[in-house]
Amino acid sequence: MITNTMNIKEIAYEVTSDLEAVKAFAERKTKKVRRAALKRRDKRYTYLFELKTKKYNTWFVNVKYSKKNPVINYICHYVNNDGYNAVAVILKPELTFLHFSGHFFERYNERFLNGQLSSKKEILKKYFEHNNHTSLTLKEGGNDIFGYNKDGIVLGYKVPDINWRFYKTFITKDMVHAGQQEAYNITSTAFHKFWDEVHSQTESPDYYYSTTSGSLAIYKDGREQDFSSLKSNRKPYHNIRTLIIHPDDKTTKFLTGIYENIPNKTVITGGVNQEELVQLIKEHDRVMMMGHGSPNGLFKAGSFPEVEETFVINKSHVALLNEKEENVFIWCNADMFVNFYELKGFYTGMFISEVDEAYYCGLPGTTQDIVDESNYGFTNIIKKHINENRNVIHENVKKEYAELSESNPVALYNYNRLYTN
Repeated sequence: MITNTMNIKEIAYEVTSDLEAVKAFAERKTKKVRRAALKRRDKRYTYLFELKTKKYNTWFVNVKYSKKNPVINYICHYVNNDGYNAVAVILKPELTFLHFSGHFFERYNERFLNGQLSSKKEILKKYFEHNNHTSLTLKEGGNDIFGYNKDGIVLGYKVPDINWRFYKTFITKDMVHAGQQEAYNITSTAFHKFWDEVHSQTESPDYYYSTTSGSLAIYKDGREQDFSSLKSNRKPYHNIRTLIIHPDDKTTKFLTGIYENIPNKTVITGGVNQEELVQLIKEHDRVMMMGHGSPNGLFKAGSFPEVEETFVINKSHVALLNEKEENVFIWCNADMFVNFYELKGFYTGMFISEVDEAYYCGLPGTTQDIVDESNYGFTNIIKKHINENRNVIHENVKKEYAELSESNPVALYNYNRLYTN
């Protein structure tokens, strides 16, 4: 049992002595998670199990089934004189301990979860539910750690002479300062490279890490896939200039939450003419378009009186939009517009956001409460991932919106019409 008098090496030994029992427990529970995953449309399922070992240590075993293969996190958590602590154990390529302080979880709750949770135990669960992989870099010639994952940035240090990494705090991606820019570029590139080229494969690696020169995925049979000497050509997201075109319309106000946390943005809800709009599209790195629309484009909804056409976004903008790959198209039948003109981005098909639309789409008996739950559920999910690339947005929105779709028929309808290319 971990006690107040133990030092880091003694804790590492205590945790290691528990591993065989914890791994055997995980193997048994993984079968249960696999069965649950196979019943789902996306073949993905995550479950966090709790275990108290014969040595009286308490563990979380987080099993994530994705594309027929499990990713397992082993986390021992305890309280000592320093407060609440958690140690995650990495098995490959060598035994490594990731030590999370109570302060880390406080900052994660405050800065990412907006203070939603009060229990550090529940915060820990939420963190590992979201973040199975973190791309790390060590400062050259030193022990300072900078890590990038789905939710934000981890900061800490490596303890010399032992594979022990201490994560002391968490910051959001928009808090990265100029002195951390190079580390951000390296780790974010490694993370997205992993997501795009490894995580999307049919087999998930047991372990993944990055160094200042690249990143490595290691599979169960010992195969290695190396992404060495990564150089980032993409801007850090907080330097990306985002143009939001969202015609003023009370029936789509719920969508405003999607972009409320985007840095370096320009929001256009009306009042510009076509020439001004074209110039704005040219000046920005990505364009987000949302509201009501049709296969021919995004309706101006009466808020762009100086635009003569019915559509504020239409075929005349295709050439400019085609220069950008991280666009977002959220309107009814945007998929027809995107696919016809071979555009890139995250986009929707027919998207129910009103009761009348639900009836039109074959969902009689739909109430406003059901529509509102779907609308705000979608917004609250996508806003968490909107500063990632289109594939990451699609992956996570599909995963999280799927949970709501199991009880909400409108969400189910919309879930089946979310796309990326």
